[in-house]
Amino acid sequence: MDPHGHPVSPQAKVLRRKLTFRLLRDWLIFTAAFAICALLLNATVVPKAADAVADATSEWVYWNKADYPPAACLDLLDATILSAAGSWQNTDELEALSQAAEERGMLISQKGDSSQNADILIEQASDLGPYASLEDIPAEAPVLVSIEGAAPEWTTLNALQGQAIARANAFDAKGTWQILDAGQTIEGRDLATYLFLRGLKIPVAVTLYLLGCIIVVLHGYQRALRPFDALSGAVAGLLADRTRPVKLPPDLLITQDELNTVRLTALADERAAKAAEQRKDELVAYLAHDLKTPLTSLIGYLSLLEEAPDLPDGTRVRYVGTSLQKAERLEGLVDELFEITRYNLHAMPVERQNVDARVLCLQVADELFPAASAKDVAVEVDAPEGMSIFVDPEKLARALGNVVRNAVAFAETGTDVSLKAQKTEEHVSFTVSDHGREISPEHLERIFEKFYREDAARNAASGNSGLGLAIAKEIMEAHQGSITAASAEGVTTFTLTLPA
Repeated sequence: MDPHGHPVSPQAKVLRRKLTFRLLRDWLIFTAAFAICALLLNATVVPKAADAVADATSEWVYWNKADYPPAACLDLLDATILSAAGSWQNTDELEALSQAAEERGMLISQKGDSSQNADILIEQASDLGPYASLEDIPAEAPVLVSIEGAAPEWTTLNALQGQAIARANAFDAKGTWQILDAGQTIEGRDLATYLFLRGLKIPVAVTLYLLGCIIVVLHGYQRALRPFDALSGAVAGLLADRTRPVKLPPDLLITQDELNTVRLTALADERAAKAAEQRKDELVAYLAHDLKTPLTSLIGYLSLLEEAPDLPDGTRVRYVGTSLQKAERLEGLVDELFEITRYNLHAMPVERQNVDARVLCLQVADELFPAASAKDVAVEVDAPEGMSIFVDPEKLARALGNVVRNAVAFAETGTDVSLKAQKTEEHVSFTVSDHGREISPEHLERIFEKFYREDAARNAASGNSGLGLAIAKEIMEAHQGSITAASAEGVTTFTLTLPA
């Protein structure tokens, strides 16, 4: 069931499963390819592109270190050198020098005038270590510096020159300048534009990735819809030519089988309808021919009676009897024509009620007594007393009558036709048996088709239109029952079964 409660067909399940698998596969492949390409670009192309962008969007500015001596740099930064070391030493040694400078500063502060400025005390506590003056300190030697009275930190004169130049030129606040020490000069450039563009790298990468994911999904759905184009074409082809097999992509194999089943069923129904129509037309032609024969004889005998009123009594009785037989034959043929019309227009409604099965069987036997007597055939009824069944009595009597009439028509002279009724907890059954010509298995398979007759050349004596058994089948199916036939060793048995 889908989220709306509608049943999901097997074909839809297959398509959904394949679409999900393909989308997941394509997404994983795209993600892996995107990640590899991004890493390769970031390692090879991006650095070169970044340098090109930086060079194109900023210019280098140069400052001579001679224009910024250490004393001037200290003044610009409001800084004081508290100590200096001969060279870069380990951390423990630098911490020891820092501690000694701090203790000397505290000692001077305790002995001096408390009104003295703190900066002066710090200057008095300065210890240049192995150097006699500020000018003797190498540019790369470690110095302990306090800037604007802040906590002292170890740095170099080169670094102090860079900070002083930045403050003097008012670009340190921007935080976008690149400062390089080139020996005798300080080089710098403003990378604001470059940094802005570099900040777009991740958003651009994410945007490209999301766009790629959207393209993958759209491509997946576009590919998923292609089978429906093939399905539409196949349906159009099926409507145009049902004889051609339907061929669809492998994804629509289930639908292909279903369409081919529908196609074959439609072809079978069409052939059956054409065959039934052809048999009906043939039957109407036979009946029309047979109508003319008794009608011609009837007109002939009546003409003789009219033209010769003085015929002998015996001849007149014989002519009248023959005319009556022809008229009765003509009536039977007309009834068959009406039967064909009623069958084609019949809706077969069923109106059930409780009836006595034995009484129903006796009524059917009584109605067929004249036809059975004419063939010297007896209709024997075997049904228990008081056997009640819930059926449409008119329709069931018609079905039994058609089956018994068929049995009487093909039974041998002097034999019996058996009409038997039985009832169990689940079923009610009626069996009609006759002794006569055996029906072949091939004919038994088609005996309940409308307008079907076992003898292709119509037997004028039987007057069977081929509708009786087909109507009986329709009536039984309307009762949710069934009718079957079996024939062996000259005994043909029809079984009509109804739910109890």
